[in-house]
Amino acid sequence: MNDGLFQVAAASGISPCEAGYGLVRAATIVATTSDELRITPQAILRVNGKGTRKNIGDLGLAPGAYDATLDSRKVRLILAEPDRVVRRFGPRHGPLEYDLPVITGRGTTASWETLWKTGSCPDLVVDFDAPYKFIFWRGMSYAPSWALDNSLTSLFFAETVEPGVFRDCCEMMSDRECRYSHVRVIHASAARIVVHWRYALADAANAICRNQWADELFYIYPDGTAVRNVTIHLDPKDEAVWQTCPQTGRRVPCSMINGSPGKRTFNDMEFITVNPPGASSDDVTPLDALTMLDAETFSETFRWPQPRSLTGAGLPKLDEYIFRLNYKNRAGVFVASQPAGLQVHLQKNSGMRYEAGAQVQDDRWVTVENLPANFADHIHWPVTRGYGTMPLTDPVVYRDRPTHTFLGFANNSPVDVTARGDVTWVWFCGMAPEKEGELRTRVRAWSRPAEIRGASYLVLQGAYRVDGNGTEANLQVDSGQAAIRPTFLLSHARNSHVAILVNGRPLGPAEAAVGLESSLESDQTAVTFFRDLPPGTMLEFAALPPERRT
Repeated sequence: MNDGLFQVAAASGISPCEAGYGLVRAATIVATTSDELRITPQAILRVNGKGTRKNIGDLGLAPGAYDATLDSRKVRLILAEPDRVVRRFGPRHGPLEYDLPVITGRGTTASWETLWKTGSCPDLVVDFDAPYKFIFWRGMSYAPSWALDNSLTSLFFAETVEPGVFRDCCEMMSDRECRYSHVRVIHASAARIVVHWRYALADAANAICRNQWADELFYIYPDGTAVRNVTIHLDPKDEAVWQTCPQTGRRVPCSMINGSPGKRTFNDMEFITVNPPGASSDDVTPLDALTMLDAETFSETFRWPQPRSLTGAGLPKLDEYIFRLNYKNRAGVFVASQPAGLQVHLQKNSGMRYEAGAQVQDDRWVTVENLPANFADHIHWPVTRGYGTMPLTDPVVYRDRPTHTFLGFANNSPVDVTARGDVTWVWFCGMAPEKEGELRTRVRAWSRPAEIRGASYLVLQGAYRVDGNGTEANLQVDSGQAAIRPTFLLSHARNSHVAILVNGRPLGPAEAAVGLESSLESDQTAVTFFRDLPPGTMLEFAALPPERRT
């Protein structure tokens, strides 16, 4: 908990997700029943007449939610069993709740549980060996989010807008009931997790814009990174959505940044932070909210409420672009792009308000300048229902709902456009390492990977496909740079029983993870190294015969 008055940290590091919540109000302490607290400044936590300065056990409480006080400050205390703290890589299904009434319109609310008719596994959490999570939660319309402490970072989803024809934005944000937004695990092993998220580009009236759907695949790795593929399915004959790229001559969709007159445009990535109820963006995000880097030495930090423009000539030419979202009391989150066609728009503290008319032709968008926060905060999503796109104009609203901070958006060139109109973009994202050099190195390994003789690099997966179909493979790191915690895909080893040698030495179980990935078409084995492979490293993979499997 960090509500501006008190900062409370539990020794277990338990998160709201581990306690069973997507978000909790800002003035909430989440702990285990046997936890120790560090309260700054020092204060006494009191519940039901009992108090403690440190040990939760002194309160004699079972798991549950309690009204409490820190000195005279009213807070919420949520306790969970110690075994709910998970620090191992893997996916888990289950319900993530919300602990306040849900705003459903002006002056109306409903309880969270009455809004959802679901089974016992509606949400998905990917755990790591660190406190952060990668979650797919109903309250976010399943928008994938990096979760740490009690705030979320979402750098995803595609959208379009067609005023006068469809209402508000056509995107998954409009799908508050998750009518069209669904998520499922495709593969899960200690080597990597593959998650599929499908959603419609639907408007505020639940109409799907021209039958446009999106499929996203996330290749999630144990080091807290993920490669995102986003594919929008468009009509190849609809000339209003296509333009010819002057650099490549390819037909590509029109970007929302610098879109051509008379064309319908699309967006495929936004910089969004979700603030918990009771917290403002100023509580969560510093004015130096975004840093842009490359994999070498370039660095520029942008300051709100008036960040420097990056549109047009304002964007420097780099070999890759890394954007790190900075926070006051938690680690940052990054998203990275290869350079081709990248366009970036940073949003000052102003916004667009959607106003519905009697008919869709009467709808309008109104620019709202000089918002009261330093950032463009919005009140209509997540969790909240009954509102169109609406910037926050009254700070009182922070109290009763989560808000999202919109720093801007970016579009890059598609990596693939098919004849039937399927358009795919790729981004790389994850939790930002504390050391900036480690972030640069990890992104370089995705964008400009080490050359490995005997393997081909797949940027859409962030992995190497091992050449050949035999029972053995011999590889060598050929380039002058190391391979950073690489993943190899072995089509010749259709089981998880693989012998791995590095420079002739058998690899120990703590040095790599192996997993079988099966589909209707074929099987493959994924091997993810937990260590870097220096230049010149020799690798050998061999499928183990049945008598050597354990």
